[in-house]
Amino acid sequence: MMSGPGVSSKNTRVAVVIPTHWDYRMGGSQYQAKLLIEQMYENHDASIAYFTARASANRRFDDHQVICVGHTNALRRFGHFWDYFRLQKALREFAPHVIYQRVGCAYTGIAARYARRSGIPLIWHLASEKDCLKAPAIGQLLSRPHALVETRLAKKGATHADIIVAQSRDQVRMLRENFGRKADRVIGNFHNVPQIPEKPVDRFAVVWIANLKAVKRPDKFLEVAALLEDLSGIEFIMVGRAYSSLSLQSDFEQAMLRRSNVRYVGALTNEEVNKLLERSHLLINTSESEGFSNTFIQAWMRSVPVLTLGVNPDGLLDDSFLGNSHDSTTEIADSIRGLVSNPDMLEDMGKRSRQYAMQHFSMKNAAELADLIVQTATGRRDKPAARPET
Repeated sequence: MMSGPGVSSKNTRVAVVIPTHWDYRMGGSQYQAKLLIEQMYENHDASIAYFTARASANRRFDDHQVICVGHTNALRRFGHFWDYFRLQKALREFAPHVIYQRVGCAYTGIAARYARRSGIPLIWHLASEKDCLKAPAIGQLLSRPHALVETRLAKKGATHADIIVAQSRDQVRMLRENFGRKADRVIGNFHNVPQIPEKPVDRFAVVWIANLKAVKRPDKFLEVAALLEDLSGIEFIMVGRAYSSLSLQSDFEQAMLRRSNVRYVGALTNEEVNKLLERSHLLINTSESEGFSNTFIQAWMRSVPVLTLGVNPDGLLDDSFLGNSHDSTTEIADSIRGLVSNPDMLEDMGKRSRQYAMQHFSMKNAAELADLIVQTATGRRDKPAARPET
């Protein structure tokens, strides 16, 4: 599908609804939204508003405006359903022709309700495998009524979306099994293609990139480093925000003191992460579960194969040129040891990883998604819309 003036419609209003804006915190969904907005603005001349709970402030960028609808009271940590009326009111004032919503939460249901009552389409983009899971049974959430409301709104929105976009075949399968719905489109994540990196030859860098939390299992990365302490010239680097729990952070720092070959650098910007990957040789992922990680794509684009502890999106790591999925930290350590001693094999894996990423995760995917959003909007603009509720 081609992008450009031939498929655009001037003054198409697009509402992007995501709980966090990248000027507050940059994550995978925020980065994808940033690239998508640039694509819609530059190639379709769309008018774009980003509705969010967390942003530095209401402000206008060259290509979009930010509208913060999040409550600031202490209760908002229990969920996004508190923003129900504020988001409905803000959408009504903007009067979009289409809503693009990403990250399953109460905003999914709120956006779906507005879309149905206003006669406009909602495009829901799966952000992770978590979005494809069934809602827990009511009995499991009775002790947490806020979670019950949040979850039910999220799943209701997923059911009523007009178009569902998946990132991967795994998500397509889970959506069908848990919701009985077929994804309307599968569009992989997208990144700008960087220059070919030059890897340092005097050091071997193994990186771990994630925020410190239990599901990411940073302790497993430390286990891998401990198993390879006998190797000289190899450095293990950890990147990510600290634990939100002071006690867990203290335990982590104590564990770090016992690992002389590990360096923790804290949170980095997306640009800093890319620069680090350009100088690195392997990316290790130890998460219990993972969506289609943008970090994997960033690594592959920069000739960095990926080794994981069980995670294997779409089975891609069954093909060894992208990396490998392992069952234990011992297997990961053995794999690293083998690649350190065989630089030609590692270089070949890096080249193949980059080639695959350029073929499957380039900005062509952003163009396809932008075209879908704008074409969906313009296809409805000639039809009379229902009057939004007041």
